[in-house]
Amino acid sequence: MVFKFDFYLKTTVTRIAQKKELPAIKQPVNLGVDDWAFRKGVNYGTVLIDKETSRPIDLLSARDSVNLKEWLKEYPAVKIVTRDRSGAYSSAINEICPDAIQVADRFHL
Repeated sequence: MVFKFDFYLKTTVTRIAQKKELPAIKQPVNLGVDDWAFRKGVNYGTVLIDKETSRPIDLLSARDSVNLKEWLKEYPAVKIVTRDRSGAYSSAINEICPDAIQVADRFHL
């Protein structure tokens, strides 16, 4: 998978992410979900982390429940999710993976 962002290509991180070839995503069991800034205060996305390997596995173009729901539909066997206190993330996880345990990550406690 190659990340494609049509906006904010001027930042170093976005340029690197766009060029980076990532391995195929394996079904994560322990998932980390958090937002990240394309441009602080203007546009945010969602970063998904495989908590067993501590590596990012996907970047979503927005930090809303719609994008997270679509992603979770492809990987519904998630058992544990660490996340911030966002209601959008919570509702998406409850709808698609109702049996998943949701935990506030230590940064957000």
